[in-house]
Amino acid sequence: MGEILHRGVVQKTLNGRVWVQIERGSACGACAASKFCTASDSRQESIEITDNSRKWTEGEKVQVRISTSLAGMAVVWVYLIPLLLLLVTLFAVIHFTTNEIYAALASLGVLVVYYGVLYLCNPWLQRKAHFSLTLL
Repeated sequence: MGEILHRGVVQKTLNGRVWVQIERGSACGACAASKFCTASDSRQESIEITDNSRKWTEGEKVQVRISTSLAGMAVVWVYLIPLLLLLVTLFAVIHFTTNEIYAALASLGVLVVYYGVLYLCNPWLQRKAHFSLTLL
C-alpha cells in the first residue's frame, strides 16, 4: 500500500489538533487524481490533523502522510458516487415523467441531500481518515 507524502509547516496547535500548511509538490502533478483533486488547485493548503503523539510547536517542519487507498476512497465519496446519483436520478425522472425540468431539479435535490448527509457524517469520516505527522 502506497502513501502520499507532503512537506508542511505547523501553523498552530490546540488540544491535540495540529493545523499544517502544506505546499503542493511535484507529486501532485504525477498523481492520476490530480485532475479531480481540489488540493491540486492551489499551491498551499491548510489541513487539520488530530495528533497526540507529541507536543507540536508552530513553525516546525513536518511531513504529512496519508495512504493512497484512503485518498482513492475520498475521490469515490466526493466525485464518483454523486455523479452516479445525479445520472441515475436524471434518467429515472425523465423516464417516468418525461419532464426535463423536474429531472434537473430532482437531480440537484439528490445532490443537496447527499452532500448534506456527507457533511453530517464528517465526524465519522474524520475518524476514518488517518493522517500522520513526522518531524523533519
